[in-house]
Amino acid sequence: MFPRNAGFLVRASGAIVAIFLSSIWLQAAGSPGGSHTITFDHYSLIIDGQRTFIYSGEFHPFRLPSPDLWRDVFQKMKAGGFNTICCYFDWGYHTSTPGSYDFTGIRDLDKFLDLAAESGLYVIVRPGPYINAETDSGGFPGWLTTIKGRARSTDPDYVAAALEWLRQVDPIVARHQLTNGTGTVIACQVENEFYDGSSVGQQYMQDLENQMHSDGISVPLTGNHNATFVTGLGATDIVGFDSYPQGFDATNPTVWNPIPNWLEAAHQGLPPDKPL
Repeated sequence: MFPRNAGFLVRASGAIVAIFLSSIWLQAAGSPGGSHTITFDHYSLIIDGQRTFIYSGEFHPFRLPSPDLWRDVFQKMKAGGFNTICCYFDWGYHTSTPGSYDFTGIRDLDKFLDLAAESGLYVIVRPGPYINAETDSGGFPGWLTTIKGRARSTDPDYVAAALEWLRQVDPIVARHQLTNGTGTVIACQVENEFYDGSSVGQQYMQDLENQMHSDGISVPLTGNHNATFVTGLGATDIVGFDSYPQGFDATNPTVWNPIPNWLEAAHQGLPPDKPL
């Protein structure tokens, strides 16, 4: 059993399972309309002043390229007890050539986020630029291999390409933020599994965060970087850990391991204003 108000955020088997144990179980996602507040402390998110339990499952629009089926999945997740979805947005899926971006039809992210809100689900968005997600090149477009600079670095040509992607996708996310009262996006992840805590890595993360803020992202920024960016340059608002508590033993589907003990130690080692 966890102590009351203990909280954690872990990545499991290719997906974020975002769980904040708290004294209040959220029954439904907040309704768009009017402004909303999203804050947090050492134990959980606090939405509109209420300590909130987030139970999240992963769903990626590019894995189901049929917008007519998205609502069905959302409703099933809601009926299954989830109150939040977490979703990667695949850079390479939206751009076939440099400078061209497609957010129509099966790539309509506005519709995806609208349907999530209509289904009563909060959304945690993960636009990369790198997403991994067990996809080819981790979501990088094929044409990115033609640039000179090293990916996921501060090399100017890579940064230019990465920030151009964010300038395309961030405004879509911003249009659906709960803080604006225009959607149910409650958090946005910066990059993915980026463990380079060097000065280059810190500056790269800060460049991405600056762009997100410039593009109107006002919800908390999070990550799954195993506490690489807790304070200082490149730090995210909320710390996330990349872990597989259940391992990869699919041959024993009835065996569920307990939450690893190191998570509580990691939680206690964080600053007092940051949940795990």
